[in-house]
Amino acid sequence: MMNIKMDGKLIAWVQWPHGLTVTADDTIGFHFEGTYHGDRDEFWIVESDGRGFEVKRHNPRFVESWEWVEPIPAVEGQSSEY
Repeated sequence: MMNIKMDGKLIAWVQWPHGLTVTADDTIGFHFEGTYHGDRDEFWIVESDGRGFEVKRHNPRFVESWEWVEPIPAVEGQSSEY
């Protein structure tokens, strides 16, 4: 389950459904972005270049998996995964 508290968390790697896995390094980075828009929450995995500039946004619904750089503590009654 995704929530706004995940906004800004760094992502170590992202895996797409077709099997491609991309790992963050000095030339590419990933972070999670969650925003509240009054009637809905919106979530993105933001891809940035080595200088920190955003180059792409990926809808997490279409991503197979990802791993956080730093763990997110579990909220009572929720999984600590995503």
